[in-house]
Amino acid sequence: MAAVTRRGKGWQVRWRTIDGRRTSRTCPDARTAQRLAREIEQSIALGIDWQPCHTAEDPQISDIAEAFLHDRARTCKQATLVVMTTAVNHLLAYTRQVQRTGRIRADILRKSTLSGLHQYLVETVGVSPTTANSYVRHIQGRKGLWNWGANDDRFADIMPRPRTIDLPADAVALPQLDIRWPECDMAIDWPSARAWHRRSMLVGRYTMLRRSQIFGLLWSDVDMERALLRIRPELGKSRQERRGRLIPVSQHLIDEIAGWGTREGHLIAMPGAARVINERPLRQKWYRSGAVPDGTRIQIYHLLRKAGMRELALRGVSMDIIKALVGHNRGVTGDVYVQTAGIMPLMREAVGHITPTATSGRTVSLEARRAK
Repeated sequence: MAAVTRRGKGWQVRWRTIDGRRTSRTCPDARTAQRLAREIEQSIALGIDWQPCHTAEDPQISDIAEAFLHDRARTCKQATLVVMTTAVNHLLAYTRQVQRTGRIRADILRKSTLSGLHQYLVETVGVSPTTANSYVRHIQGRKGLWNWGANDDRFADIMPRPRTIDLPADAVALPQLDIRWPECDMAIDWPSARAWHRRSMLVGRYTMLRRSQIFGLLWSDVDMERALLRIRPELGKSRQERRGRLIPVSQHLIDEIAGWGTREGHLIAMPGAARVINERPLRQKWYRSGAVPDGTRIQIYHLLRKAGMRELALRGVSMDIIKALVGHNRGVTGDVYVQTAGIMPLMREAVGHITPTATSGRTVSLEARRAK
């Protein structure tokens, strides 16, 4: 018979082996201790001395995390993978604080671990509750580490049953700004020390692409003669976009990029091999130009995307055509049966509504720009 008793901060399970030797094992909590006691009693009832099922060869939580990230790299975009890797690294750092020594096994994953991780992220790492929510979802979510390990043949036997915790409500959403092309032009034309600041926003204004797509474009994706832009499958966000697509672009954009120098490598040339995108100076362009109130929380390339969609809608462009241009899902009928190649003339007509940017900088007032 195995006995379970509280001992210090842990729980001790004591029993006698088949030959009468006294032995014991310490567990981190009462639930684990009760589970161990049942296993010991079942083993002895079969005439077999209990042996730990976890050996030195069993994978640690770090091994599972490494396999998880390697698998997710097949299907996730680079930006998503970076966030996922950060979330997993925070989990490994937190579990090492919980268990200072020894191998950290998969059974450390509990609801209390998730709650502790969220608190650790907010209080120790210093991220916002909304960011902490995002990281925890990469651990407990349907496509997160815990569920992935529980469904993987290599780790299913050692992973505890996946659990979730209720997360606090996310922060208030970004303010709904009435941003249109005049405001975009004010920020774009504001002087900047880096050429890629203006160029990336120009591409965003004319194409309404996502940030990752803008910075992933290559010169080889641009057909200058036919004013076409190829969105490679690896730049797609949705399943439909990952098939790759071809969209027309405004002749105004072609005229702009014609003077951007050597046509090789990335369309948006940046210093350094890491291509780190620091949006802080870009936000300052929006504040100082008066395009948005100072201090307003903004996502720059998303604003450009929304402004373009709004302007085209106000000019009478069909919403299906707008969706085709920006890569939104148009349903089975639109995405499968009426593919973009079949509506290319309508898409060209739509980009014909895109007006050129004002090039006189901040000397042109907002009222004058809107009057154009």
